[in-house]
Amino acid sequence: MKAIKADPKDVTFRGHLARLFAELGHYQRAALKAAAKIMVCLVMLCNAFICICLYVIWPFYKKCGQVEYSVRILEDYMKSQPDGANASVVDLLGTILMETKAHDRALQHIEQAQAVNARKELPLNLKIKAGICHAHLGNMEMAQVLFNDLKPEKASKHVDLVTEAADSLVGLEHYNPALNYYLMLEGNIEKENVRIFYV
Repeated sequence: MKAIKADPKDVTFRGHLARLFAELGHYQRAALKAAAKIMVCLVMLCNAFICICLYVIWPFYKKCGQVEYSVRILEDYMKSQPDGANASVVDLLGTILMETKAHDRALQHIEQAQAVNARKELPLNLKIKAGICHAHLGNMEMAQVLFNDLKPEKASKHVDLVTEAADSLVGLEHYNPALNYYLMLEGNIEKENVRIFYV
């Protein structure tokens, strides 16, 4: 604590203190210390590093049951960016909202990011998140349109996204489309001479 008071702009001490509280099980105190770290980061650092800071804080809030507070931090940050928030921030916010089954809100933020950056194509990870949201909201046609960017020839480069799409379809009991995505991965793995062992 004395080190933080001596140099309030040094975020390293704040991060160590947040981790210490988390290890002791004091998640709310860890979140507050991490939030203080983020406030310093917001003033001092670029958007990419801010996203990393925000990514660090939300698990603390999740563990102490205050996910909505981390969502508010991210939403406030996005509102403060008139030219649109960094795609990583939108991705993180989407992930948090999707974990809490708020697919409508996640989709709203992704679509807002698309509207602000209308001249740019939405990054593939956000397209897949939007597709998953549409699937959860019952709009399978739009989900398939968004999932169509997952091409078989590029599946090995986007294994996590293909798996995320397939897993979400299984969770919604859309087994045939999910199987197509899993087979897409298996086909690419066979081409690369990698063997899969099933247990």
